[in-house]
Amino acid sequence: MSEFNHRIDRWYKASVHVDSKTKFHEIILWIETNVDGWKKHVDYRMSGDKRLDLRFRHEKDCEWFILRWG
Repeated sequence: MSEFNHRIDRWYKASVHVDSKTKFHEIILWIETNVDGWKKHVDYRMSGDKRLDLRFRHEKDCEWFILRWG
């Protein structure tokens, strides 16, 4: 997970603080469970300050993520 794909700049963005591997895995499991086609519709990466930056193709998925984890 290095750089975001430059072709998805117009996707919906969210960011969340991740202070442990457990929380990271919980978030990824939530995405896999709750976002249809998540492999094609979600892009994520860790930034240096323990933040997980995410991009969602669909606004509703981003909104649900923010309601749950934001």
